[in-house]
Amino acid sequence: MRPNPAGPALASKEPAPLQPGARVLVLLDGLDESADVRFHGAQGEVLAVLVEDVPAQVPSRPLVEVQVEGLGREYFFVHELQLLP
Repeated sequence: MRPNPAGPALASKEPAPLQPGARVLVLLDGLDESADVRFHGAQGEVLAVLVEDVPAQVPSRPLVEVQVEGLGREYFFVHELQLLP
């Protein structure tokens, strides 16, 4: 992948663990000190799965943009989200 000067890009080489439109439950693990605890237990919809288009980004840890009901948009790691039926 070429560097993208515009910033984050949608991952395109591998299928995303969560697809846009998927319903998810936010389950924060308490390990991320910057996480806003208001999101824990909230539900939302996946908007995008993002990776930084730089060699330092760990491909197995993309950020997932979620529209969280009543709270707005936020980014989470895949391990912080549970897919809902």
